[in-house]
Amino acid sequence: MPSTGYTLSIVIPKSNLESFEIALEEIANAITITSSENSLSEEKIINLKVYLSDESIVKHASKIIEKTSLELGIFSCEIQKEKIPNTDWVAESQSNFSPFFVGSFYFYPTFEDEPLIFDRKIKINAGPAFGSGEHPTTQTCILALEYIENLSITPLQVLDVGTGSGILAIASTKIWSTPVFAIDNDPAAIKVARENAIINNSNNITFLLSDGVSSNALTNIAKFDLIVINILAGTIIKMSKSILCKLSAQGYIILSGFLDNQAEEILNTYKKLGMTLIKKFTKEGWTTLILNQEQRVLERNYIG
Repeated sequence: MPSTGYTLSIVIPKSNLESFEIALEEIANAITITSSENSLSEEKIINLKVYLSDESIVKHASKIIEKTSLELGIFSCEIQKEKIPNTDWVAESQSNFSPFFVGSFYFYPTFEDEPLIFDRKIKINAGPAFGSGEHPTTQTCILALEYIENLSITPLQVLDVGTGSGILAIASTKIWSTPVFAIDNDPAAIKVARENAIINNSNNITFLLSDGVSSNALTNIAKFDLIVINILAGTIIKMSKSILCKLSAQGYIILSGFLDNQAEEILNTYKKLGMTLIKKFTKEGWTTLILNQEQRVLERNYIG
């Protein structure tokens, strides 16, 4: 690993965050976000910092940022470059990872002894923002799972779309003793998720490499009573019809991974397909929705 790394920092409207994340996800070692005060704008402004391991990709990353800025109509996007000591960002995250609660779940790092006093606990290797349970969307998804549990609903099987490090699949197995299928299009994510499931004794998860829910990996699997999706807004909208094809007649969907100002478009998309909003969670500018298909079935039966 080179001894020197680099960061590129820009100030952008928070509403444009997803576009920059998508554009940079293939080359960035890590992306961090901090708030920024801007008295000249009513919209929330954030500082986006991109961590790069090698100088050879700095120029390429700068061009991506400039191209994305122009496409979004941001014409005064100044890029700040900084040379820093190169870092193993996963190891750095692990060293700064302190235990925390989400609902009834206790999250703790692998290097700590297992706490015997908690019934629900998840041992995790800290990693990027969506990998350690610390991201607001992951946390509100867990709250959504517990909300469904409190409705006295026990799904016969669960699908976790875009499983990442496997946290939501693992949490599902600790709430219900039911089969869970977890899919991702990244082989590295599937490998990490399997390892996390093993260290958490979550043996009833089937991990599948799958590019969406329409792939052959899910062809012969029965419909799901609960589908959890924590991915980007555009993909959630694009996959809406195929997701509903995998949902049982009275099934529930948890949608997450998007900003507050993207929630209305997503909700409208799914409402047009007959879904009903059950519960909305928000945290730090991010939104999670619980939707149910039961009302659509009742209306269809009534009309028929």
